[in-house]
Amino acid sequence: MEDTVKEFCLASGKATLRLDAAGVLHLIWATNVPILAADAMEVAAASRELTEGRVIALLVEANGNHLASGVRQHALSSVSPSAVAIVGATSIDRVQAARMGRNSDIPQAYFNSRESAREWLAGFARADN
Repeated sequence: MEDTVKEFCLASGKATLRLDAAGVLHLIWATNVPILAADAMEVAAASRELTEGRVIALLVEANGNHLASGVRQHALSSVSPSAVAIVGATSIDRVQAARMGRNSDIPQAYFNSRESAREWLAGFARADN
């Protein structure tokens, strides 16, 4: 596992957010939990604290979660990463990832493995530092 610089447990245990030594913000959602707008707001606030306002690469591990209405709008208006890699395992994860990236200028890609996602994000993480 990558070295963690800082880590938060958020949204009543639904999410873990960490800033790793490679300069990637890593968000891991618990399996099969609903993600509410309030959860997204809490994650966004913690993201701003961890990154100290810097624009950095974001790795999201989706785990069959259901996104409540309002999550996409809040996420897009409150966090501006340099790139987003979403790792998922289900068709629901893939569809929701596509929905989150629609009409966004931020580079985004969907992956089936964390390793592939990290490789893709590596160039963005180097550019961010």
